Amino acid sequence: MSIATPTMNKPRADQPKTRRKLHLHTMRDILDDVEMLALGPVDSLGKWTPAQNIEHIRLLILIAHRGVDFKMPLSFRVIGKVFKGYFLKAPFRAGFKTVDIFEPPAEITMQEAVAAFREEVAIADRPGAMSHPSPLLGTMTHEQWVQLHCRHAELHLSFLVPASAN
Repeated sequence: MSIATPTMNKPRADQPKTRRKLHLHTMRDILDDVEMLALGPVDSLGKWTPAQNIEHIRLLILIAHRGVDFKMPLSFRVIGKVFKGYFLKAPFRAGFKTVDIFEPPAEITMQEAVAAFREEVAIADRPGAMSHPSPLLGTMTHEQWVQLHCRHAELHLSFLVPASAN
């Protein structure tokens, strides 16, 4: 499969002004959307390039099956546990600053991001593979991780619009 080079992430005059509306239910749904975007070209309506958005989503998937020593501050974890069900079902809102461990590198290419994403989803999609606690929400089942990744991907992939949609 050929991967196109994405357009610059600065909005163009002829670029759509609205984000895509996505409803993802499985890891395969997320991967299918990333694969479609990889066919490019893609416009980004946000501050990150398409590759950075994909890498950011991958970084959260990675911690679900590999774990991480990082924890959010206690006040955030308490709120996270109280609203866990909401976070798993409701669409994420844009505008939150990510913590450093989830910040995608500026120099990542679309080809690198998509290849790494494919590998991560292949691991994470195995039943029971995602069993580590969330730094924010605490203990999570595999199914809860899938829900969280779908909500997270819906947000970030909604900023990526195929140029043909113009």
